[in-house]
Amino acid sequence: MPERRSSDDDRRETLERVVRAYFDACNESSVDGFNAVLANDAIHYFPPGTEGPYRGKEAIAALWLGFAQEKGSSWTIDRLLSDGNEVVVEWSHFKSRVGELIRGAEWYQFDRDGKIVEIRAYYASPRDPKLARNELDQFPYAQRGYPVDFPKNRHGRHDTGSRDTPAVSDEANAKAMAWRREPSVEPLSDEIRALLSNVSTATITTQLFKRGLRSRFMQGVRPRNPDRLRLIGVARTLRYIPMREDLDTLESWATRENPQRRMAEEICPGEVLVIDGRGELGCGTMGSILAARMMVRGAAGMVTDGAYRDGLEIGRLEWPIYSRGMNANTNLVRHHVEDADIPIGCGGVLVCPGDVVVGDADGVVVIPRHLAEDVAEAAARQEKEEAYIQEQVLSGASIVGLYPMNAENRERYRVRQEQASVEQGE
Repeated sequence: MPERRSSDDDRRETLERVVRAYFDACNESSVDGFNAVLANDAIHYFPPGTEGPYRGKEAIAALWLGFAQEKGSSWTIDRLLSDGNEVVVEWSHFKSRVGELIRGAEWYQFDRDGKIVEIRAYYASPRDPKLARNELDQFPYAQRGYPVDFPKNRHGRHDTGSRDTPAVSDEANAKAMAWRREPSVEPLSDEIRALLSNVSTATITTQLFKRGLRSRFMQGVRPRNPDRLRLIGVARTLRYIPMREDLDTLESWATRENPQRRMAEEICPGEVLVIDGRGELGCGTMGSILAARMMVRGAAGMVTDGAYRDGLEIGRLEWPIYSRGMNANTNLVRHHVEDADIPIGCGGVLVCPGDVVVGDADGVVVIPRHLAEDVAEAAARQEKEEAYIQEQVLSGASIVGLYPMNAENRERYRVRQEQASVEQGE
C-alpha cells in the first residue's frame, strides 16, 4: 500500500521548489523568475560590514542581476533543509570574472502565498577582499561533496576570470557586454524621459548603488550655466589623447574628417556630447561656435571632465553644459581628437555611446542604457516616498521609523497615496 503523503510533506516540497526557483532566477538573470518567487515587500539581510538590507523584490533582483553582469556570478545550492515553514540553504557563490568564491548560508521565510518574504544571509568566514576563497577554515569541502571548481563555460573550460566566457546566461551577458559591440543611440522613450525629469542625480546614484554600481557620478564636473541645470539625454562620445605637434595643427583641425567637427554636424536631437578631456585643465575641449551648432541641431547638452573655452559666450547659450573648468587655450595645445562614439572615461566614469546622461545642480550621473527604464521607475518611486518623508520631518516627526520607513509608516504612506489617487481621479 503506497505511503500516504501529509500536507506537511507537500508544504515542505513547495517551499523547497520556491527556493530552488529563486536560485535559478539568480543564475539565469531572470526578472520574471524573481517576480514569481519574491514577495513585493521581501527583505534581504546581510552581515555587518556589508551592504544592505535590500528592501523590496525589485531591489533584491537588481542586486543579483548586477552581480551577474559585473562579476560573472553564479550560485549553487550545496545543502537544503526545510521543516515545512522555513528553509535553510548552504550555498557557494562563484564570481567567475574576478576569481572569487564565497561560502555561506541563508534562512528563508515565506508569506501566506508561499513567496519569499525574508532572507537572512550568513557568511562562512569574515569577508576579506584579499582572499580568493572566503570559507570555513580547514573544512574539507571537496571530501564532503561541495563544489570546489569554478563553473564551466559553454566551451567546456573553467571560467575563472575571462570576460568573454561568462558563467551567466547569454541574455544577461549580452546586456552586460553590450558596450563592446556597436552602440545603440536610440532616443529615450517619452516615458523614461518624463520619469527622469523629476528625479535628482542623488536619487539616481542611490538606485544604481542598490544595483551594485557605485561609481557612476562624475567627479569634479560642475554645471556652467546656472539657468540650465537640467540635463537628460543619450550619450555620444569624443575621445581626446595627448597632442603631437606635427599632427595637431590649425589645418588638421579644419578638415571635415576631424571627429570634433564631424560630431558638431552629426549629433542628433536628445543626444548629449560627452568628452573625455583626460581631466586636463590646461586648454579647452570645445568652444562656443561648435557648441552653438550642436545646440541648434537639438542636442541635449555637453559634458567634459576637462575645460571649455569662450566661457562668456558658451555660458550664454540656452543649453546645459558641464565641465571641470574654463581655459582660453585651444584644444590643440594639449589634446589630439582621436575618435568618436566609442567607450570613454569622463570624470572617472565609464561612458558608452547610448548610455543615459542626467545632470542637475550636483553634477552628472551616467546610467547604463540597459538599466535606464528600471532605474527611472524606481527613482521616481523613491522621490515620491522621500517627498512624503521630508514633509513629515518638516512637520516635526522623528526620523526613527520614518527614514527609512517601518511597516507602520509605510502603511500610512500607502493610504496617503491611495487617497491622492482618488482625489486626482486616477
